[in-house]
Amino acid sequence: MRSTFQGLETSLRALHAQQAALQTTGQNVANANTAGYTRQRANLQATSPYPSGGMNSPQIAGTIGTGVEASSIERIRDQYLDAQYRSGEAQVGYADMESSILKTVEAIMNDQEGTGLSGAMDEFWSSLQDLSINPNDEGIKTVVREKAVSLTDTFHYLNSALTTAQKDLQAEVDGAKDDINSIAAQIADLNQKIGELEPSGYLPNDLYDQRDLLVDKLSSYMDIKVECTSSGSGANRAAAGIYTIKVAGNSEALVQGNIANKVETVSNGSELEIQVNGTTVSPTGSFQSLIHNFGTDQSIYKTTIDQLDQLALTLATEFNNIHGNGYKQDGEKGSDFFMFSSENASSTITLSDDIMKSTDNIAVGADGNKKSDGGNAAKLAELLNPNVGNGTIRSAYSEIIGEIGVKIQNANRLKENSENVRDLLSTKRDSVSSVSLDEEMTNMIKFQHAYNAAARSMTVMDEMLDRIINNMGVVGR
Repeated sequence: MRSTFQGLETSLRALHAQQAALQTTGQNVANANTAGYTRQRANLQATSPYPSGGMNSPQIAGTIGTGVEASSIERIRDQYLDAQYRSGEAQVGYADMESSILKTVEAIMNDQEGTGLSGAMDEFWSSLQDLSINPNDEGIKTVVREKAVSLTDTFHYLNSALTTAQKDLQAEVDGAKDDINSIAAQIADLNQKIGELEPSGYLPNDLYDQRDLLVDKLSSYMDIKVECTSSGSGANRAAAGIYTIKVAGNSEALVQGNIANKVETVSNGSELEIQVNGTTVSPTGSFQSLIHNFGTDQSIYKTTIDQLDQLALTLATEFNNIHGNGYKQDGEKGSDFFMFSSENASSTITLSDDIMKSTDNIAVGADGNKKSDGGNAAKLAELLNPNVGNGTIRSAYSEIIGEIGVKIQNANRLKENSENVRDLLSTKRDSVSSVSLDEEMTNMIKFQHAYNAAARSMTVMDEMLDRIINNMGVVGR
């Protein structure tokens, strides 16, 4: 037989359930602008009806509902969108780092204001032209020597600046590695805390949010794959479980349960490798870009330095050949104008001791019998002529600058495209997981009305019981 007080219990359950839903809505509103917060939902479900099936169940017209309960408060999250977003974030991290490094190279090699190598070659070429017209002018010879010194100094600066910029990446590599290992350790710690709570039926939503925020941050460093495993038989069906994080395309786990394996950078002799627990991995992301441009022969820094070395070597060799076939004012053959090392010409190119000792050692003439001959100076100037076509010193330098420009353009295009895809995925993910204040206000009104109705239902039941207790069976008193 039904309990007389069942109606009160049903109304009480309704009050508790709607109150839980209102509190969840309030939590969402309070954290609308909290980074990494995922909106939550109170899952309401009907409680078991009366009577339950059995041999001794009372024979009544049908089962009667016993109310409602908040079975769980879960986050609204789409793991598929999370995986897509994190993959996109890795692409953005890689493209952004590549673009940043290339812009550094561009700033070092910048010739837009005529202060770079192109400007130094222009001034040297101009001084040689002047010398070809006035071969006996000691002042112009001094200018030629000074402009040559300025040219070699520019080669030295570019080599030094590029080498220093590449070495500076060491600090960024170490910082990124430490950050990755720190994030992995924090995720492992959260895994342990979550694993202790979930088997008791709890849903530690705040810990889930902290963990997912860290995973998002980790994904900018490297493309990762997240696998979820149950924390135990007592876990709620909505429990997120324990994360196992692997570098995408590799089987070695960066985080497994409460264990975080360290990321290390190891030299294989000529290049750096990224290793996790002793296994070499090749992830996409900003960390891979740093390693590529710091510790490999394909680095933009190494490539540009090699091109500068070749340019300095070609310039010095060809200039010396022409200079050696010319004549000084005293009728003697010219000697080497530049000194250099063939292995690293851009950092070692200097003027020869003879030229530094006296400008009279500049081989101006093409004919040893003519003191006013500037023919050889004209040939030297022609070597640096900016108006001559392909195959010259100037065209070789233009190719270096053009190649850097194309790489920057491609990197910027990749960055823009990656950001567009990432932003689209972020918008889709936010449409599922982020807090919409308009939606929360609608829910608040809905749950408030339900709460008021439940309260009114309890009042009605109270009045009915009052009638039974205080007004029934009083005849004859």
